[in-house]
Amino acid sequence: MTYPFVIRVTRKRKCRDGFYLVINGQRVRYQRRADALNEVAAWLKLQRVQICTVREYAERNREKIKRQMPV
Repeated sequence: MTYPFVIRVTRKRKCRDGFYLVINGQRVRYQRRADALNEVAAWLKLQRVQICTVREYAERNREKIKRQMPV
């Protein structure tokens, strides 16, 4: 199953000053718009999202949960 990912991109194709890529409030400056768009694609490839039940998560991460929430 795929989900849309909304990205806001300026309409301006060229700018002397360059372009900012803003992710989670952090900005990175690029000379060309295409470079910024390529970086977005690379960033999206790094993301991994998984949906599982609470019970499955608890079974797989029993030790991790125990470290974070001592009795």
